[in-house]
Amino acid sequence: MLFRSLRAVLARRDDLEPWRLDGRRVLADFAASGRRYDGSAVLVLDYTVRRNYADGSALELTHNVIRVQSQEAVDEYGEFSPPEGATLYRIRTLKADGRVLEPERVAGKDTLSLPELRPGDALEFEYVRALPPTDASPGGFLGERFYFRGFEVPYDRSEYVVVTPRGMALTVDPRGAAPTAERTERGGLVEHRWVARESHRMTPEPGAVVAREFIPSVAVGASATWDRFVEVLLERLLDQDIVDPEAQRLA
Repeated sequence: MLFRSLRAVLARRDDLEPWRLDGRRVLADFAASGRRYDGSAVLVLDYTVRRNYADGSALELTHNVIRVQSQEAVDEYGEFSPPEGATLYRIRTLKADGRVLEPERVAGKDTLSLPELRPGDALEFEYVRALPPTDASPGGFLGERFYFRGFEVPYDRSEYVVVTPRGMALTVDPRGAAPTAERTERGGLVEHRWVARESHRMTPEPGAVVAREFIPSVAVGASATWDRFVEVLLERLLDQDIVDPEAQRLA
């Protein structure tokens, strides 16, 4: 991640720049639409971009805009802690009156406090993670499952973008009423984009199957097979397979 950050500064080249969004514009479009949701908060933007490279490594951009609608939501979202190993691009309060306020770092404090966050305001954060290749899928990858709906808050715009080198064949595992992908070619890259709009909060049902089986979602991978997965597990267990004479006698 440090190397890519230095290259971005020195060469003025950010591999994720073509897929970055203007959070203030997204929030303004939402306000102009007149859409309303019940609840303490609304996930106005739930946006993830995974930029994959030929060796299986990737840069993953996460960009969220959350509009708080109650004091309870202010208390919940007023403190922000980026994931471990992530590079924080942006964190700020988008006030209802148009002001933009950035938090101040306090020595010895692990979280960032969103300044003057009030009901009707929004918070925006954007961070990037560098993901190394995995031996479970040489020359490919196995991405985390992306969900387009949830139980906690409604999602106004939920979007997942996977960018790969041309020739990297993808395997997609959709579940629930997942949106259909839009495929676009960008020079030597191929972009797959899934977009869901106006996803209201789900209600848990007693006795239902595991939620991940029916929530609209997709998991995307390349060169990730069951055979290779089992091989990796066996390789990791080799040094742990210690023979116990007593166990052998019992067997």
